[in-house]
Amino acid sequence: MLTENDVIKIVSHYLINNGYKIITTSKTTEKGIDIIAIHPEKGKCYVEAKGETSSIEGTKRYGKPFNRNQIKDHIGSVLLQTLKIKQENENADVFIAVPFEKNHLQIFESIKKCLLQINIKVLFVKCNGDIEEK
Repeated sequence: MLTENDVIKIVSHYLINNGYKIITTSKTTEKGIDIIAIHPEKGKCYVEAKGETSSIEGTKRYGKPFNRNQIKDHIGSVLLQTLKIKQENENADVFIAVPFEKNHLQIFESIKKCLLQINIKVLFVKCNGDIEEK
C-alpha cells in the first residue's frame, strides 16, 4: 500500500522524467503544497497528494487501508487545496496524485467532467511506480 510520502516520491520522479525540476516537496508531517515543480516550457506545476494508508509509523492506521468514507474525506480535503492553488495560480498546471485503487478511481470518475473543465488533472499512482494521468 502506498503512503502519501510514497506517492510524493513516485510523482517527483515522474515529473523529473518529464522535464520538470522539483522546487519543493513536503512530507506528510509538513504543511504546504506537496510538490512544486517547474518546466522550462510549461512553467510551474503544483501537486497535492494522498495515500491509501497512514504515513506515520506506530499509528493505528499505519499499514491499514483507508475505508471509503476516509477516502472521501481525503478527496474533499485535496479538492479544497487544489481549488485554492488553482485560484491563486490560474495558468499553472495543478495535479491531484492518488493511489491507483478502486475507491479512488470510482470517486474521481464521478467528478471527472468538472475537473476537466477547471483543468485539474489526476495522477493515479501504482505501487510499481507507474502513473496513469487522467
